[in-house]
Formats: sequence, C-alpha cells, structure tokens
Amino acid sequence: MTGPEHYQAAEHALREAESWFGHYQEGGHDSDWHASESLYAEAQVHATLALAAVTATQPVHRAADNYEWAEACSVEEDRRRNGKPVRLP
Repeated sequence: MTGPEHYQAAEHALREAESWFGHYQEGGHDSDWHASESLYAEAQVHATLALAAVTATQPVHRAADNYEWAEACSVEEDRRRNGKPVRLP
C-alpha cells in the first residue's frame, strides 16, 4: 500500500469503528464494542504507516505524490465532489 492508501484505510477504519461504537452505546452487544476497539487499532496502524511513508519520501519529492495525497485527504476529496478545483501546494 502507498502512503495515501494507508491514509484512506485509516479514515475508513475510523468511520467503521465509530459506527460500531455507536451501536454499542445504543444498547448493542459487547461484540460491537470489541469490533470498534479492533477497528480503532487498525486505524491507528494505517495512520502510523501513512505518516511513515510521507516522512520516508520527504527528501525525494515527486509531483505525482501531491496528487496522491490530495486524493487521499477527505477535505480535497470533498472539494472535488462539489465541483471545486483541487489546489495543491
């Protein structure tokens, strides 16, 4: 997986974890809580790997990396969905 893919996986796992935890809070089973804990851990691992990837590639900067990271970040993704141009640094 690339750094941006790890970032997206972290966001996805976090959304899933929040959903399962919501089920647990609404009177769900202990298995809902366990699922949320597992997904929170998965999100943390993916976020750490995304951070490691961007740190490791910092000296070697490719223009394509900007686009991969912009696509991975929710803010930029939301802007694209709304028809607004994506501006990169």
